[in-house]
Amino acid sequence: TEIPMVLLDYYIPTEDIPTVLVDNVDGILKACKYLASCGHKRVAYLSGDSVETSAQERLYGYQRAQVMYRFDSDPNLIARDCKSRIDEGFRAMSYLLTIKSLPTAVLTYNDLIAIGAMDAVKQHGLSIPKDISIVGFDDIRMASEVNPTLTTVHVPKRTMGIMAVRRLLQIVKGNQDDGQKVLIPTRLMIRNSTAEL
Repeated sequence: TEIPMVLLDYYIPTEDIPTVLVDNVDGILKACKYLASCGHKRVAYLSGDSVETSAQERLYGYQRAQVMYRFDSDPNLIARDCKSRIDEGFRAMSYLLTIKSLPTAVLTYNDLIAIGAMDAVKQHGLSIPKDISIVGFDDIRMASEVNPTLTTVHVPKRTMGIMAVRRLLQIVKGNQDDGQKVLIPTRLMIRNSTAEL
């Protein structure tokens, strides 16, 4: 017999397994729309590990936003394959701070990378958000505890967990699941790490 299964925040394109995912592309687009509304055009992106589906989706969202909001398309503004650690965000941001024309805003794959980026900006004697606005993704607890507090894309993990358990219980009860992926929407948490130009 098959073991009942629902994937949570992980997707296997070749398998027909019920899946509950955060809408990564939409989350990045929401963040970019906000940055564009603040007047930012030179927006950098610190991307996640390219083997992760979520990193691929978020990078795709950023690339779509570059076209939609006419962000600068300077290849130096994308740092690829950052691991999800504070020191990786620090390293990637430190590199960005050496390029000739600095970004006015930085969007990151997740909050840990964003917090590292914030540390690098401060260490280089720049001010957040006066000199550079920074946006994370996930809304981990630290995002509301750092100084300045981090603007971030909120991932409703509790909602995702409830949805996954409900789908699993339906399968256990013998109800047929269509194996489709369900995308859970995000929302932007605007805090103090971003400002208008």
